[in-house]
Amino acid sequence: MFQILLVMIYLAFISLGLPDGLLGAAWPAMRVQMNSPMSYMGIISMIISVGTIVSSLQSHRLMPPLFGLLGNGIGLFLFPIYLVLILIGMVVLHERLMKVHVEME
Repeated sequence: MFQILLVMIYLAFISLGLPDGLLGAAWPAMRVQMNSPMSYMGIISMIISVGTIVSSLQSHRLMPPLFGLLGNGIGLFLFPIYLVLILIGMVVLHERLMKVHVEME
């Protein structure tokens, strides 16, 4: 039981820290592909920061309806799955946007 909890905590920790570091590493290649200036990374970082602040301030309103009926212990288990679903959605959206971008050229 202890090892399962430790793995879940490790996954949650990695899931929380990954997006911020990934943007800094990926932006130079992304900006060339999207033909955007380097300064747009600051705008994206501000949007991420504002989204993090707003979501943490509103979490007390969102958690009971989303996870309150499922039980107390399952919320930590569903969080990494939720992040993976968001990542898949972002990849699909990126592919669609790139298709539109290529068609416009």
